[in-house]
Amino acid sequence: MHDSPQEKDFKEYLLGNDLLGDAVRWISKNLDPEDVFSDDALNTWASRNLDPEDVFDQSDLIRLAADNCGNPEEIFDTATLEAWALDNGWVHFG
Repeated sequence: MHDSPQEKDFKEYLLGNDLLGDAVRWISKNLDPEDVFSDDALNTWASRNLDPEDVFDQSDLIRLAADNCGNPEEIFDTATLEAWALDNGWVHFG
């Protein structure tokens, strides 16, 4: 069954031409991101769009790393750690 031209005009008038746009604007004004998207989607967005230095002070980043990483290799590559060891009097026997 097809709608008559009058019914189509009425539906367009009632719903507007930009129902999706109106819905998106309403969502953005009335809901929080976590109400709409999963944690995974929000984490992916943040990891692709935010540099931690834009969000945290350097001291906060250092404290976060120190509190959550138990091994220097979780943060630094081997070459950096070996350079530190050599600069601080440690001898590397490879």
